[in-house]
Amino acid sequence: MRLLGPVHVTFDDAYRNIESTVNDLVKQGIPVTIFVCTGYADRDGAPLTIPELATDDPAELEQLSTMNWDDLRRLRDRGARIGSHGVSHPHLTALSSPGVADELSESKQRIEDELGIRCSDFAYPFGERDARVRSLVREAGYDRGFALRSDPGDPYDVPRVDLYRWHGPARSLAKAVVKYRLAPALRRLRSGRSPR
Repeated sequence: MRLLGPVHVTFDDAYRNIESTVNDLVKQGIPVTIFVCTGYADRDGAPLTIPELATDDPAELEQLSTMNWDDLRRLRDRGARIGSHGVSHPHLTALSSPGVADELSESKQRIEDELGIRCSDFAYPFGERDARVRSLVREAGYDRGFALRSDPGDPYDVPRVDLYRWHGPARSLAKAVVKYRLAPALRRLRSGRSPR
């Protein structure tokens, strides 16, 4: 039995320090998507200075530096996909519908203009979405919306495993196995269907 099926690695926020990891994954033939906040790429890869990450520490600000358009073009040329994470990394569920629509359409257009690609994927900042936001993502012309805990049958609520640098390889693998192998098997057992 394989522990996991096909893997697709996604990175939110387009931090500059992920480039070598993205290169390694692409060389291994693993699909990678980087979700960029276009307002930060427009500011030459400024640090992601959202309130939740507020800091005055220069070392931490360096870790929060994001990719600029040249960085993203380079990774696109190596085989990474680029998707949208909005313009400014907002809490979409707290915005008005016109505000959400602006974040979605402006970021999609910037990516398409700067990178010469169709931007078909969106990752919800903070993983926050509701039926209204999912509908607006569809209306903006995206094919998929990536979340965290979500409905695997809805293309605008694609589930992912959230991993962070402090998890390490063993914990990362364990989280992925639990989410994609054990949890579905338990759901099938509870519903009376046989596990695969």
